[in-house]
Amino acid sequence: MIPQKRDKNADNFLADLIGWQDFGPLRIFGPRIGNMRSLEELYSIAQLGDLDRLFDLQEGSSKASARHIAYRAGFRVESFIEWPYNPELMPESIKAAKHLLATLGPLGRGDDNEQLIDFQVWAVREAYRAFRTHLKAELENLPVFLVEETRAYAPKLLINQPHRLFSKDAVQLLESLPTAQTDIAEAAKCLAFDRSTAVGFHALRAVEEVTRCYYAMITGRSHSGIDICGHRFFRTLAKMVNELQQELATLKKSYDVGRLPLILSLLGQLTEIYRNPLDHPEIPELKPDEGVDVFNHAINVISEIFREIRTRKYFAHTFG
Repeated sequence: MIPQKRDKNADNFLADLIGWQDFGPLRIFGPRIGNMRSLEELYSIAQLGDLDRLFDLQEGSSKASARHIAYRAGFRVESFIEWPYNPELMPESIKAAKHLLATLGPLGRGDDNEQLIDFQVWAVREAYRAFRTHLKAELENLPVFLVEETRAYAPKLLINQPHRLFSKDAVQLLESLPTAQTDIAEAAKCLAFDRSTAVGFHALRAVEEVTRCYYAMITGRSHSGIDICGHRFFRTLAKMVNELQQELATLKKSYDVGRLPLILSLLGQLTEIYRNPLDHPEIPELKPDEGVDVFNHAINVISEIFREIRTRKYFAHTFG
């Protein structure tokens, strides 16, 4: 388990080592997700700052005074060596760590009153310097990325908890549409990693899936069908919006249509601004701000559709 309290010296060590002035491993690195490797072990790398106390070792000091420093440093080094991914990601650092561990061994043996000799102190310091050199070089090449906030969205929410973007009631409805649920989760991850065009693609897939359900509830028709030639066709988002616009006038005569006009307006905007351009590869990809905007727009329209499904009665005519 990762301790809640962090060692300030350990943070300074890692900041000095790789140039991060505000290192927060508990904030940056979360649990393993999909094919992304878990890198919580970098917290243990930060704790290697304890090894700086090896520079406090002095010739003539007693083994008793050095033993605590050696044991603590040895524990940190062993933990670093044992992390499963470190041998693959930092092989030279692992070699240097093993050599450092070997030089620490003699400090833990012998009489408490025995004094450290110059060679022992020199060997430990040199081994530690070599370890730091290799660690600095390999840390700079690690496939590690700092995922920053996207406007008001925290990385943890986008990657791990996209369901929190909806009300509890909306989450229950979204779970009944697994394709839409998956696309919202993918759009949120793409937003976290600044893949704006992919955000638009997945967000609009989710909107289209929810709209298909909404369309069927209002019209009693499926979004797909068979044409006169016997070929299966699928109504596009724009086609469904146009047909719902035509249904609106009839519905108004008998029902309180609530926010249906607003929803159709929002869907029309999404279609015109994003859906149609995203269907054509010659259109330039979405810019970061556009990715956030289409994501917000999609969340908003899906939430509005779900609210209507829960509260309005104008679906009743479909089911008799």
